[in-house]
Amino acid sequence: MGLDDEKSNTLKQTDWNTTTVISGDVAGRLRELKQQTDGDIQMSGSATAVRWLLAHGLLDVLNLSYVPDAG
Repeated sequence: MGLDDEKSNTLKQTDWNTTTVISGDVAGRLRELKQQTDGDIQMSGSATAVRWLLAHGLLDVLNLSYVPDAG
């Protein structure tokens, strides 16, 4: 299962500041946003989303955080 399978088909708009809702051709729309955006595009998400972005050549920088389990 990839990001294409997980994208929302119901969310059409949001009131969240600086948020873009993408539907349809997700990879193509992200490429357009990258070309139109002056600055960074940030996201947080699952390993599935990261693998999908890497596979489509859409991830320029990856910052990983590790939180050890104290239990």
